[in-house]
Amino acid sequence: MLDSRPAGGRTRFGSFRDPDGRVLAIGTDVVRLVTEATATTLREFIASPSGCGLLRNNSIPPTEFLSAEEARALLDHAHLQSAAEVITDGTLLRHERIDFVSYPYEWPPEMLHAAGKLTLQLARKILDDGFGLKDATPFNVLFTGSRPVFVDLPSIQRRDAGDAIWLAAAQFERTFILPLLANRCFGLQPQQIFTTRRDGMLPEELYRMASPLRRLHPALLLSSTLPTWLDRLWSSPSPLVAGRQSNGDPRRAHFTLAATLGRLERLLDYALRPPTRSSWSDYSHSHGNRYSSRDWDARIAAVRDILATARPRRVIDVGCNTGYFSRIAAQSGASVLAIDRDPVVVGAAWRKAVAEDLAILPLVVDIARPSPRLGWRDAECASFLERLHGSADVMLMLAVVHHLIVTERIPLPEIVDFAAECCTTAVVEYVGPEDPQFRDLARGHGDLYSRLSPQSFEQAWAARFRIAKSVDQLDGSRRIYVFERLE
Repeated sequence: MLDSRPAGGRTRFGSFRDPDGRVLAIGTDVVRLVTEATATTLREFIASPSGCGLLRNNSIPPTEFLSAEEARALLDHAHLQSAAEVITDGTLLRHERIDFVSYPYEWPPEMLHAAGKLTLQLARKILDDGFGLKDATPFNVLFTGSRPVFVDLPSIQRRDAGDAIWLAAAQFERTFILPLLANRCFGLQPQQIFTTRRDGMLPEELYRMASPLRRLHPALLLSSTLPTWLDRLWSSPSPLVAGRQSNGDPRRAHFTLAATLGRLERLLDYALRPPTRSSWSDYSHSHGNRYSSRDWDARIAAVRDILATARPRRVIDVGCNTGYFSRIAAQSGASVLAIDRDPVVVGAAWRKAVAEDLAILPLVVDIARPSPRLGWRDAECASFLERLHGSADVMLMLAVVHHLIVTERIPLPEIVDFAAECCTTAVVEYVGPEDPQFRDLARGHGDLYSRLSPQSFEQAWAARFRIAKSVDQLDGSRRIYVFERLE
């Protein structure tokens, strides 16, 4: 969303769908070019009681309006020049940069719910100061660690005090409530929805998935069944949906809008009920079903010691599971990006990060099949690997490399090259073919990996890294290495 690196030679704007603004990253700055009318509204909003309150609790990013001299210096940048050709009367703003941009298709249901909750709470707070949201999509929200931040400030606008209709309500249902209901009722994940539908789900899509009896369930009845029936009855859009209406009574309009936001919040809360168990959800709790208490404690002590020595600012935890080692890294002072392909364990990692107020951003990403470029001309949303490139001091790869080698059939040198592109120090767990879990994964094809040994493992990493430390685990069948990248 805030990434402007070129894709295939083209400029990638973080936002181009809003005719009133463009946003992109230039060096370490995140700048937004908006129309003068939008700038006037934003100045009023930031100075308002609700704007000040949202800034204080970090619900929106710190924002400054650039002076004419600062603006001229940035407008020399070619990417901004092309934006200025569209927005000729523009004003430049600078936002505080979000460390890592994530997208709704990389969130577990819990994070989608949190983004929706923030959107509704913001809409309710700004209502008292005469503002409203013109759109309500999860793409307006990013996460700083585990905390959601509403970043699309130009979607805040002055509202007609007598207008009782929130036109963004239908979009909110399509992009927050219906996807969460689809997850609760049918197990669909945000990834399955938002990679193919930027604007979420239509009520009729959920209706078609449900059995006749289930369509009468209160949550589906209100959000899917009734809208589908009414849409089939009407030959043209409802006047309540087609445009704004003003009843001339600001108090009544305020009450109606607040009631709408309250109804949506209740539906949002009801829609969230993700599964709490999966094939991997008990892995950390049971020490992977492979570790004795002594070995597990030794493993924890080794990782703590490694992190205390390295003192990293940014850590990537690949295959984080429920985030046990991510939390150790965050407690050491690092900002952590934690990824796993299982939405259940990522959701658990997020909940624990929130409970402990830790700087951990957990994402649903299968590192063997990471998020590709998406959107218009493949240039709207950067791929996960583009965003990840060179972003960490330390990468944790604990009990994950053997999965990539055996399950995904990825050659070890490819894994080494990937690590070298992402970090300066890799903390890697070697799991040998004699390990019981390795044998389970190999499923009778262990002969394919007979040449894998600590020596061949070290040799593969030596192409890009040097060994800084190694610690034996589990009677020698597992070993933790600290590899430092060769410059």
